[in-house]
Amino acid sequence: MSSMTRYTLLALILFTGCTKQIDPDKVADSITKGLAEKKLTVKVSCPSGRPAKAGDKFACTGTDDAKTPITVNVTQTDDKGTVEWKLDGQILDVETVVADAKGKLTGADIACARKAVIVKPHDTYECEIKGAPQKKLTIKVDGDNVAWEAN
Repeated sequence: MSSMTRYTLLALILFTGCTKQIDPDKVADSITKGLAEKKLTVKVSCPSGRPAKAGDKFACTGTDDAKTPITVNVTQTDDKGTVEWKLDGQILDVETVVADAKGKLTGADIACARKAVIVKPHDTYECEIKGAPQKKLTIKVDGDNVAWEAN
């Protein structure tokens, strides 16, 4: 799991008068699709009226499927509408952690509310355990390191 994942998109440029502008819907769509590939459902909006200008930075905002606010930082890499975006946080693949835990907790049925979540360093995420002496799976994030414990 890397917090350095970046996505590049050639955003459609709109011509408004004599000014070239980034199409905010195209950028938001790229973010939505990119995060969906990582098992996240998000709704994102980006600011309008951004001139196509190399080095320009702006933030798109939105919510994930649990209504948790998200921020995506966008940087224009040229004046032709090419942008890179990076999620403020990292994606925790809950399904992968649960699969590991199930392999080590005999008979455990682990239920998590989501397949993936956006986390920050030192966050935790909890799931319910049934069919085992332990009742709770706690996933701990420390930078790029992910560990779990069952209690």
